[in-house]
Amino acid sequence: MRLIIQLNAMNMLTTSQSNRRDWYLDQLGITQYKLRQPMLLNKESTLAMTEATRLIIIKPDESPLPEPFFSDILHVMNLKNSALLFIKPDQASLLPAQLNCLIWLIGDDELTGINLIATDLIQTPSLKSIIHSATDKRQLWQQLCQYEHYFRT
Repeated sequence: MRLIIQLNAMNMLTTSQSNRRDWYLDQLGITQYKLRQPMLLNKESTLAMTEATRLIIIKPDESPLPEPFFSDILHVMNLKNSALLFIKPDQASLLPAQLNCLIWLIGDDELTGINLIATDLIQTPSLKSIIHSATDKRQLWQQLCQYEHYFRT
């Protein structure tokens, strides 16, 4: 019982100190800001890019990519898994401004809110839909050929 009362007193003290600090800052005319993306400060939010990264794949879900088809694409591109970086759309803002690799957005409809400055960008529907569409396969191939300099070593 005594422990609970002490913890409550500590919480009230912390809250009152925070309010007092806010009041003092307000009296001094110091503006406080709230971060829009506090996850940017977390160490977990940093991207594990290396010099070997040649392709960044941005896809909205964590579902596995269609294995034989995706493996064939990687083989044609002469890439190994160590040269890939998979990220979610909300992590796109963490990418550096200058990249020495290609970005591939997978899934047209889910990726409409991403703003990337990158000029070297491939955007395709989901790979499951590409598998069943000759037109989508052709467009993917044309885009890959346009950026083949990233894959030839």
